[in-house]
Formats: sequence, C-alpha cells, structure tokens
Amino acid sequence: MDNEFPITLVILDRPYKMKVTAEEEETIRKAVHRINQRAGEYKKAFAYKDMQDILAMMSVEMSTKIIKLEENDQYVNSKLMSKLEEIENVLDQEQ
Repeated sequence: MDNEFPITLVILDRPYKMKVTAEEEETIRKAVHRINQRAGEYKKAFAYKDMQDILAMMSVEMSTKIIKLEENDQYVNSKLMSKLEEIENVLDQEQ
C-alpha cells in the first residue's frame, strides 16, 4: 500500500477524501459517477428531497444486485465443478 495517493471524491455534492492506488482509481471514479448518476435518477423519479432516502434506496438496489451476482457466481461454480468432475470421470475410465 506504499503506492497510494490521496484523491477527493464528490458524492451527492459532498467531498470525501480517500487514498487509492493507481490501479483502483479509475474503478472508484466510475463507481462514484454511477452513484451520482443513479441518485439523480432517483431524485427525479421519486421526488425524494432527503439524500438519506436516496442513499437508502440505492443501497437496497445495489445490495440486491450484489446478492444476485453472488448467487449466479455460486451457480456457475457449481455447474463448472460438476462438468469438471464429469470430465475427470471420463478421463479416469479411459485409463
């Protein structure tokens, strides 16, 4: 973590300072852009005035997406392991 440097991120009009590596900076900036963009969409669509409400709804949305991705990842890994076992069994039979 010696190669970290400070950056300032503006999320919903509030500045946040953090240290990042060069490798993660672009991803973090994309994430902040997406957060601000999605917050604007929530603000327009639902007429939320309190940023706390917007952040709460975005947290639910993003957490739901993460859970779905994790479940999909587990499913894919399960299928992959099953196929690898089938291949291993075929190879064992040929020996």
